[in-house]
Amino acid sequence: MDVFSPQLSDRVIKSINAVAGLETSEKYAFPNVARELGTLLKKCASIYNYILIENQEREKKKDLKDFCVLLEQNLSDSINKTVMENVAELRRQKVVTLPQESDITLLKNFVTNRAAVFFDRFQSDKTLSNYTNLASFVLVALIIFNRRRPGETERLLLKDFYSGSVAEYEGQAYFRINIRGKLGRTVKLYLDKFQKKCVETILQFRGDVGVEVSNPYEGVISTCDFQKIDFFFAFFECTYIQKYSLKISNRFDN
Repeated sequence: MDVFSPQLSDRVIKSINAVAGLETSEKYAFPNVARELGTLLKKCASIYNYILIENQEREKKKDLKDFCVLLEQNLSDSINKTVMENVAELRRQKVVTLPQESDITLLKNFVTNRAAVFFDRFQSDKTLSNYTNLASFVLVALIIFNRRRPGETERLLLKDFYSGSVAEYEGQAYFRINIRGKLGRTVKLYLDKFQKKCVETILQFRGDVGVEVSNPYEGVISTCDFQKIDFFFAFFECTYIQKYSLKISNRFDN
């Protein structure tokens, strides 16, 4: 553990800069590497300090303490500040390619049509397969329609749904629900008449397809028997969106 010596603190900082690809005095090639190396080094120092205390090596413990003081100061002054500036710059310069409005409309229409198909199928044949397909298409439709995060729609509780109210927007009546959003904020989720009808059907027949009726979440799809774990909508959301987007893309490619 010779590295934890106050005399080597400058060399340690130079090594971190070299590994993180410090190109100039103001830019890292891999800023996150520089930040993580500093964090890992402090964790190693903490473990080494524990060993020294056990072995009662006071002289080495004093050197380690001095090294940590120098390391913390150097990380704060020369590394962490540069890392934060580099990360902020990368975020500003990141190119985000947004989907075209026509593509979003195409996906929305496809998902809505498929939801209608499985709604009709489930009315005549109440199987777990039809139930899961209906639930997945309705979920994606809600995400697209409301432009909400998957993590927000997964938090739709039964009591939130039943506490919803009718709201009017541009002459159309919608069912409005207040749900828990990111960082505990309250956000609104809007359902049109058909979406509300689908959700009510999902809730009404959840017990018939093996879903635990007492579960407080609206978005439960099914129960995994071998682990007795409820699968929530959020587990499938990104997969479903990718799956249905790919289906539409393949139609045009063919």
